[in-house]
Amino acid sequence: MSEGKRKVMSSAPRPAAILVLFLTLCLLPGCGSGSAVPSDTGTDGPATEFQTAPDPVPAPETQPYSPPPGATDAELRAYYEELIATLRQDLLSERLDRYISDYDYETRLAQLEQELALLQAGAELESTQSVGGRPTNPPEQNTAGEADTDADPGPTMAFRYGIVGGSAVIYEYLGDSRTVSVPSVIDGYSVTMIADCAFQNSHVTSVILPDSVTSVGWFAFAGCASLQTVTLPASVTTISYAAFDGCPSLTVLCTQGSYAARWAASYGLQVQYI
Repeated sequence: MSEGKRKVMSSAPRPAAILVLFLTLCLLPGCGSGSAVPSDTGTDGPATEFQTAPDPVPAPETQPYSPPPGATDAELRAYYEELIATLRQDLLSERLDRYISDYDYETRLAQLEQELALLQAGAELESTQSVGGRPTNPPEQNTAGEADTDADPGPTMAFRYGIVGGSAVIYEYLGDSRTVSVPSVIDGYSVTMIADCAFQNSHVTSVILPDSVTSVGWFAFAGCASLQTVTLPASVTTISYAAFDGCPSLTVLCTQGSYAARWAASYGLQVQYI
């Protein structure tokens, strides 16, 4: 080999020098992607550091229904059938509770709003009415000025009532007669309602409501343990919560297909059509 060729080969860069140059370039600012060296922000303030995005928060895991491990096909079928029946019963109970709660609330709210409106208008009038038997005033005195205690006054059917919206409302039974026939008209006003607790805990055995009555209030006859029969006319369209609660021997006398007949059947009461 000639001396000229030897000089050319000796001037070529060696591999070690190339490696040093490559490492030097990689260490320069801004060299390479993903470098952790601060970069110039273009402002007079300090350079910002390289930031990575936070790890995503895992979504909460749902807890599926787990059948017993190693169950046979029959056991799996029984497991899921029982689970479905339980869920159906829970759903039915929730719907029933919601329906009863909403119905009772709306019914009672409407009654309270009506009573409040009448009280504000000053339209309510309460009195005492005696129907049949002796009157509610004291016993008559004889000629000597003494009360005649020998006379048998007989049973009374007295009521505390009010005039509401042009109709009479029975608020309380005050008599001692065990057989009661509620009048259809008091002082010229049609009796349309038996109010809340009107006969509650009384000793009546038979009650007849007239054709003018349309509604029976909350607990109206509750606790009437001796009540055997109650006559509910076809005009009755509302029987409120627990109206006849605590009447173990009650038989409802009503017309077939009426609201009272359907109501009594829904509560499992004895019904006799008239």
